[in-house]
Amino acid sequence: MLDGQKTIKDLFDGSRIFNIPKYQRAYAWEKEQLDAFVDDIENQKRRQ
Repeated sequence: MLDGQKTIKDLFDGSRIFNIPKYQRAYAWEKEQLDAFVDDIENQKRRQ
């Protein structure tokens, strides 16, 4: 994309390795946070 933004597909296309530091504490999502995350993804404008 010309503006530097990436799609979800671009972000997880296998060309990157995501490392979480060992000191990063675990985060447990409840249904409320998961629902909000899914809504955010579904409500993204489709980019060409």
